[in-house]
Amino acid sequence: MEDKDKSIHELAKENPDKTYRELVQIKEGVCIPGTLRKDVRKSWKKEKNDRGPLDLERQIDELKETLKSKDYTRQHDYKFLVGENKKLHKEVDELKRDNKKLAHHIEDRIDKSRKAGM
Repeated sequence: MEDKDKSIHELAKENPDKTYRELVQIKEGVCIPGTLRKDVRKSWKKEKNDRGPLDLERQIDELKETLKSKDYTRQHDYKFLVGENKKLHKEVDELKRDNKKLAHHIEDRIDKSRKAGM
């Protein structure tokens, strides 16, 4: 049976060390150069030494990277922007209160002028 006629599953059984991409290339008839094959084998050996999802050293490294990406909260610019945001919220609240007071004041004046006969 020719490689093009085989399914990816059958090719994977025959070549358990190949990646999905390599199996697709085999199925399509694309030739993999020898140097690339060696690189793939080296990377496979490196992956083989990986301890998987329970590798605590790798998890610690990933958490450190995540923490570095979240360090922006400690930067001066971020703190400044948070402070400015709080000030703006206070100002908006004050303006809303003032607007309501003015609206009530205007309503009272209009009612007084209507009662006076205008």
